Amino acid sequence: MPLVAVQFAFRGGASQDPVERPGLATLLGGLLDEGAGPYDSAGFHEAMDDLAVHLHFSVDRDHLAGHFQTLTRNLDPAFELMRLALCEARLEQAPIDRVVSQLVASLKRELKDPDAVASRTFRAAAFPDHPYGRAARGEIDTLPRIGRDDLVAMRANMLARDTLAIAVVGAIDAKTLAAKLDATFGALPERANLAPVPPAVMGGVGQRIVTDIDVPQATIRFGRPGVERDDPDFMAGRRRQSYSGRRRLHRAPVPRSAREARPRLFRLLASAELRSRRAAGRRHLDQERARRPNRSR
Repeated sequence: MPLVAVQFAFRGGASQDPVERPGLATLLGGLLDEGAGPYDSAGFHEAMDDLAVHLHFSVDRDHLAGHFQTLTRNLDPAFELMRLALCEARLEQAPIDRVVSQLVASLKRELKDPDAVASRTFRAAAFPDHPYGRAARGEIDTLPRIGRDDLVAMRANMLARDTLAIAVVGAIDAKTLAAKLDATFGALPERANLAPVPPAVMGGVGQRIVTDIDVPQATIRFGRPGVERDDPDFMAGRRRQSYSGRRRLHRAPVPRSAREARPRLFRLLASAELRSRRAAGRRHLDQERARRPNRSR
């Protein structure tokens, strides 16, 4: 069946969150498809369902990204929905309250998740007083303070054409695609107004932090400064990483010698943090805790 898929991203992301409003960019990404133009939240999702359109936004520390997919026969109304989400999102209070509630509930669950606790603790120690050290999805006590005016200002500052990257695959010719992209993104501001992100120097090297939580599993997270993306040895470092573990989101089998020496060790994961301003190598161990106190390291 003929499809068109569009992947796009704006530079900025959670690194643009004000110090007193962590989670602002994540909240904005979660609200762009919660009502736009003539559609309220329910109406917008119903319109997407009727056209079999997939539209999803995500936020990391350096980008706000979107993924769009539609049947070729629905190009006109589908691209119009994407334009509405980007240029005319309503950002109404009811969806704001709902998405904030969802984020807060998720953060509360993570208080008992050893991986989440270790990740947050590691990041805060590695990048103190830097946007990369702050919580990209916000804090339980600060998320409810984010107002509509904050979201409108973030959208105006970050969603602009000069920081936009687009990739398209599918059953569409170049002339038609050019017209659709111009109509969809052309109404955005020409230039973004992004706060500069200073170079990130990894801190906490040699520091050991132990956090006690009441769960029967321990997570150990440790790392060191990594190879910069523009370093000649970058690709060699990525290859070396794949030998000692696997890239983020993939489990690696633990070597037999480690399993025999530590039979409760069941996962080893290696990743490289590739941020605009710094690279960091990291290792992650999950170990079941049976008799010792429950800790996240």
